[in-house]
Amino acid sequence: MQELETESMRQQEMIYNAEFQIQQMEQKVSRGLGERSDEEKHELQGRIKKLESELDSQKEKQKGLSQQCKMLESELRIWKSKKDRCGSRKSETQKLISEVELEISSCEVSLKKLVSKKEETMVSHDVIRLELRRLRDTLRSRADEVCSLEVRQEQLILSMAERKEEVK
Repeated sequence: MQELETESMRQQEMIYNAEFQIQQMEQKVSRGLGERSDEEKHELQGRIKKLESELDSQKEKQKGLSQQCKMLESELRIWKSKKDRCGSRKSETQKLISEVELEISSCEVSLKKLVSKKEETMVSHDVIRLELRRLRDTLRSRADEVCSLEVRQEQLILSMAERKEEVK
């Protein structure tokens, strides 16, 4: 009997081991099929909620960033347009500056010619003034000579008249 009891115990132990292994295999199969225990389901649902809230948060961030990106792109287009207008105004202004510089250069040349002509005119005027002064001096000197000759003639006439009187 003891042998039977030992044999019975051994068989019960084998049955227990077999059932344990079957249970483990069933758990593996159910896990493979996606079945979970209540504890795992609760844990997974918690993780799912946490990840969904993170996803919502990331979607909100992405939405905000997308709006910012659109605003920045719009602003960039506006600034590019302003830059293009400024570039065209700059080229127009540079063209105008070139024209004004050319006009200034032309005016400087004209001014130099006028200054040169004025200087020549002033020199000519001064030469004429000097010539006039020389001619006046010559005229005065000749007028003085004429006066002195007239005075001498008068003196000679008087002296001849006196001699005539003396001779008479």
